[in-house]
Amino acid sequence: MGYYCSKCKHAITEGVHQYSMDRFGKALCMEHQKTAETQYYCDECKQTITYGEFKFSTKNFDMPLCRDCQPEIEEKISAPPQNFKLNQTSKIEFGKSSPKKEV
Repeated sequence: MGYYCSKCKHAITEGVHQYSMDRFGKALCMEHQKTAETQYYCDECKQTITYGEFKFSTKNFDMPLCRDCQPEIEEKISAPPQNFKLNQTSKIEFGKSSPKKEV
């Protein structure tokens, strides 16, 4: 599959295409990348985000996120790990601890 600049329709490499999509949100040749305005996108929902959101989220979450996705990711990151074990029928039981023995 070939890649083409969305402005001039010249062929571009896969690497140039990937860089352009990540950085500008559209396929651009190297010449048109020089004059293109940098846009930032949320890694989760691909929505356009501001530079401030980009800067804040990469600092706090190590990835660009919109304001709507930040609480979801924060919840995933801060959630305590689940305890689980296999019961005798080989089914996974979550959050159950083994009975304590009294001495």
